[in-house]
Order: sequence, then structure tokens, then C-alpha cells
Amino acid sequence: MKTGRVAVTIIVPVYNVEQYLRKCLESLVNQTLRDLEIILVNDCSTDHSEDIILEYKNKDSRIVYLEQGINQGQGLARNYAMGKAKGEYTLFVDSDDYIALDAVETLYLKAKELNLDILEANYYKVYQTYIEKQKNVLFTEVLTGNEYFEIIPYTVGVIWNKLWRTKFITDNNLRFVKEIFEDVIFISKSTLVAKRVFRVNYAFYYYNIRDNSTMTSKVSRNHIESQIKLIKSLEVIYKESMGVKGSDQRLKTLLYTFPSLANFITNFKPEYKQEQNLKTEAMFFLKEKHNLYKREIINCKKIGFKQKILLFISPYLMSFVLSKIKS
Repeated sequence: MKTGRVAVTIIVPVYNVEQYLRKCLESLVNQTLRDLEIILVNDCSTDHSEDIILEYKNKDSRIVYLEQGINQGQGLARNYAMGKAKGEYTLFVDSDDYIALDAVETLYLKAKELNLDILEANYYKVYQTYIEKQKNVLFTEVLTGNEYFEIIPYTVGVIWNKLWRTKFITDNNLRFVKEIFEDVIFISKSTLVAKRVFRVNYAFYYYNIRDNSTMTSKVSRNHIESQIKLIKSLEVIYKESMGVKGSDQRLKTLLYTFPSLANFITNFKPEYKQEQNLKTEAMFFLKEKHNLYKREIINCKKIGFKQKILLFISPYLMSFVLSKIKS
């Protein structure tokens, strides 16, 4: 049994982020709410990240330092930290990002006031030359996870703009998978069982957009394999949610992984036969899933008319159009 309960645990996986880590840690150790612990999980960094962690640990007794034996990715690093967490609530922060100095206090007080499982807030995207605030639909009342999925226009597939009740995570045995897109699966599973969810009009998280991040790096076989596993997982979750509120949003979340896989397939450049075989298998997998869900594409209420037409015709076409719009 854990002793020494604190208000909030902040979990930070760390891997080769020496350029960003100090700014992240400064935003954590200087929080207005002092009743917290900061768990830093070093996922086998090869740069000076460990030196920075130890420097801050020596200055602040609230820092807990954990080391992974082998590099396993931030999902499994978070799982490791969750096993040690003493906080009533948990906040996940990526080590190349930072948060507002009143973030933990503001979120914790609102979560306690409303007795929440999940509290969601707004965030900023930080580019090299400007910062862009993200806006979301606000709530007027506490919702269940399924009601939450019913009213939101789209799923914000990140965990770090949310405060989580620690007992809610442990009681429902919620864990991160090893894949690249672990956040989406975790959110989809957690909201199936959440009883009390709320969103506040408060932006606290600064998400750093960098060229060499996981989401903007060169397409590898890991992207292909992870996206296929994501589709399979979301398909299971969607089927579990059929007939309840939020089912259409879960369907949309599943269907929008099709053009994402199409984009990875298009931009994947195999270097040897095994990778070429993977690309071919991925193409067949996507074709099969697309044919299977054509009726659902047309009937999904959460997808706009133009998007339905594009996706119905081809995930590759939708991927191409989306890439042009984004550029």
C-alpha cells in the first residue's frame, strides 16, 4: 500500500531531450501547488538528460527518479511510473513541453470540486516563431465518458491536456501500449468507463512542435506497424461501444485512421525486401478494412459530407487532400 499521499503526481518520460528538459522541469518544480511529486522516467537517454535530471533531483526532494533497463518508449515509461504514483490525481507531461505555473493548482481544485475522473483543458501549440491556442467545445455539466464522446466534434487524442484521477486509472487497469499512438488507445478505453468528465476553458499546456518529434519524423516500419495495431484496437473499442452514446465519435476516430495509414504507406520508402513485404501487407490490410466499413462511412453522423465522399472513394485520396490543406 502506498504511503505519503500527495495531491498530484506529474509523470514525465525522458528520452534524449537535453535541449528542452530544463524548461520543462522549471515549469514543474515552480508550480504554485507545492503538494505534488514529479516522477521522471529515464528511458535510456544517451545525451545529457540524466545529468539534468540528477541536478534537479538534488535540489528538489519531490522529484522521484526512475530508470528503464532498456528503451521501451514513453507509453511503457508512463506505466512504470504509474506503479509508483502517490498522487490523488495524475498529470502526464512530455519532457520537451512545459506547463503554466498555476496549472496543477487550477486543475486540481476544479477536479476536486467536481469529483472528476478526467478533467480536460485547452493547450497551446508552440512553433519556432509563434504560439497558437487550441480551442475546444466547453461543457456546462459533468458528463460520462460516453456522453463526452457524443458531444465533441472531434477527439483530441492526447493525454497531456487532461488531469486524471489516479484511482480511476488503477481501478480500471488502464495501461499504455508500446506503440507510437498509445495516447489514442488510452483515451478511447478510459472514456468507455469514465463516470465523471469535464472540460474547462483554461489553457495550461505548451506543446512544442519540433521537426524531429515522433509525429513529424520520417516514416518507418514502426509507423506502419503501430498504425495497423491502432486500427485493430480502435475497431475492438468501437464494437464495444455500439448502441451507446459516443459510438459515432468512436467510429469516426476509427475511420480517420484509414487515411493516416494511407499517408504512411504512400511515404514509406522500403530499403529491403522485408520492408517491401510489410508495405504490401499494409496495402491489403487497408483495402480490406476500407471495403468492410464503406457503409459505416456513409452512415457516420460525425463525418462531414465532403469528408464522407473523399473517404468513401479512397483513404489515399482523403490523405492527399488533407495533406494539401495542411500544407
